[in-house]
Amino acid sequence: MQLNPNHPTTKTDDANVNEIRSVAAPMQFESDRLNDLDRKVNNARRVADPTPPIAFYIAATLVAVGTFLILPFAESFHAFLMFFSFAFGPLVLAMLPMWLWRNFMSQLILIFAAIAYAAWFLLIYLLVRNARDAMAVVLFSYIGLIASPFLLVICGISLTFHLWRSRD
Repeated sequence: MQLNPNHPTTKTDDANVNEIRSVAAPMQFESDRLNDLDRKVNNARRVADPTPPIAFYIAATLVAVGTFLILPFAESFHAFLMFFSFAFGPLVLAMLPMWLWRNFMSQLILIFAAIAYAAWFLLIYLLVRNARDAMAVVLFSYIGLIASPFLLVICGISLTFHLWRSRD
């Protein structure tokens, strides 16, 4: 009777381990590929999600309320456009990250930025409303210019959290 060289009992333990590894390696690769594909699909679903996150709603509400607050100060439509672009331009630009960066910490940081921007706008609005100087309205054009560095830093911190969470 002759022994079959391919039978598992005739192989050494090292040969058995190597054979198991050669069979298991493609399955592990397939599992990793499926996990990567699942992660990409979930990320694409998150980006393509048509419902805006809460930070976007908060910022849009603040822009709408602020628009109605500066409307009485603008004597013409052109003046309104100038006030709006300088007063709310940075916040409107910050609404893009609010739409795209959907993890919790990024949203929380961007909500903080929107509320801080609203507080800054409210301070300037109250100063302009109670000022006796007719030129105080010009302060609306400085709201966005002064707050832009602050918003850039906050958006950078939010981007850091977004990238840190998206690599997981």
